[in-house]
Amino acid sequence: MPEPSTWQYNEMMQVGKDYGDPAEVEAYDERHARFRDVEKDNAAILDRLDIQPEHTVLEFGTGTGAFAIQSAGRCANVHAVDVSQAMLDYASQKAQVAGVTNVTFSLGGFLTYSHSAPPVDVLVVPSAEHSMDSDLEDERLSADVRRAGAEADGRRALSRGGVGRAAAVRLPSGSR
Repeated sequence: MPEPSTWQYNEMMQVGKDYGDPAEVEAYDERHARFRDVEKDNAAILDRLDIQPEHTVLEFGTGTGAFAIQSAGRCANVHAVDVSQAMLDYASQKAQVAGVTNVTFSLGGFLTYSHSAPPVDVLVVPSAEHSMDSDLEDERLSADVRRAGAEADGRRALSRGGVGRAAAVRLPSGSR
């Protein structure tokens, strides 16, 4: 993964809670379970995107892997990307315990991820906007996601006709 330029925003820097801290990562799923039904939210997103068994999904902001692992049961492959290595390690362990073998976890973000696999069918950001500095609107973020998928590090990440969608889950204030 290339280092960010001096003029480029450092997306690897943690904003808010430090998800580089394994204790914070371990508390993440339990904390979110208190105010939302993660499985139900993920199922709604997957239904909305009409994920098919032959599809390949690229997810930005995978966190502890809940969406990636649930997606893996509906599609051929998942590329799960996050800016926190601690989150990726935790997600990878969860996938292994669940017997999920069709998810590839990668360190990176919107600016630094380099997609070297064949183009994907669906590019999704299910809930990463909670860690961004500004409160972006769902449609604007979706447009940014589609643009990022059209040209990721000089290569097309999203297949022609593929779907790029930010299916954001709005988090209650102070829940991060």
